[in-house]
Amino acid sequence: MKTIPRNIPSLLVVLLVFTGCGKGGFSVSSSSSSSSEVNINGAKTSTKTITKKHDGITRKVETTADVEIQNGQVTSFPKMALIKIEEIGGAEPRQAELRENAGALELWIKDHGRFRRGTAEEELWLGRFLSDVTTK
Repeated sequence: MKTIPRNIPSLLVVLLVFTGCGKGGFSVSSSSSSSSEVNINGAKTSTKTITKKHDGITRKVETTADVEIQNGQVTSFPKMALIKIEEIGGAEPRQAELRENAGALELWIKDHGRFRRGTAEEELWLGRFLSDVTTK
């Protein structure tokens, strides 16, 4: 009797998650995405990442929550969601976070080593960023 290689079941789970069959993951139109699981003090934490490189700019979205991103907006997220955002290689590299607060997401921008609330202009940047990350 043949046995199934040990990594095949894991590969199938990853494929199911990213094709929409199964729980978790991102819902996006296209880009490179990955998922990893870490065991910290007996508790498993899963990280989902989307990375897109275009014209020398790398955009990255990372979260441990199940979120949906469509048309440049986060359309679904759980309570206590934290979405980390990074853009490097452009004229103005940025690090930001979307933090759930009272059922809404707030944009926080890393500025001189500390986070501050995002401005209206940075909210516009966020929309362009999310559109780019999720567009083919």
